[in-house]
Amino acid sequence: MTASLNVLVVDDEIELRESVSEVLKSLGHRVLEAQDGEEGLNLLKRHGTEGAQGIRMVLLDMRLPGIDGLEVLRRIMQMDPTGMVLMITAHGNIRDAVEAMREGAANYLEKPVQEADIAALVNRAIEANALVLQMGLSSPRMTLDDGREFIGRSQQMRQLFEMIQRLGHRALAGAVL
Repeated sequence: MTASLNVLVVDDEIELRESVSEVLKSLGHRVLEAQDGEEGLNLLKRHGTEGAQGIRMVLLDMRLPGIDGLEVLRRIMQMDPTGMVLMITAHGNIRDAVEAMREGAANYLEKPVQEADIAALVNRAIEANALVLQMGLSSPRMTLDDGREFIGRSQQMRQLFEMIQRLGHRALAGAVL
């Protein structure tokens, strides 16, 4: 069994929200529930994502009243780029799945969600996130000469890091010759 986490389930369908919560509780996780994106974001802000009370995983419906799931996902990733978010939807399409993954979702589930699927995906997300954190891949870092750290996750930041590394290698190669 994987580690016990604080998990937030955000879905406007009460029956689905409660059934997903029961599955998560049966896996040993502590569960908080929200009926819409605003309530979910408020719970995340109140509990944070670190420490004993921190929410480490979110199961998030794509279509929510008020703030939609993709916008909630974006805001979660701004709060904590290492956050684990599994998107759930009854209106699955490839475009939404790709957009959710691009925005940082760990995976994408279509309703009706089966208990075994939830358990398997939650456990896989936990294992993958643990590896990412263990390997230090969650946010590429570069230490500047003055000791400040330069951190970034976006495609543009990765390209910048690669360019800096190439230039650094060229400078070293020129100094050796």
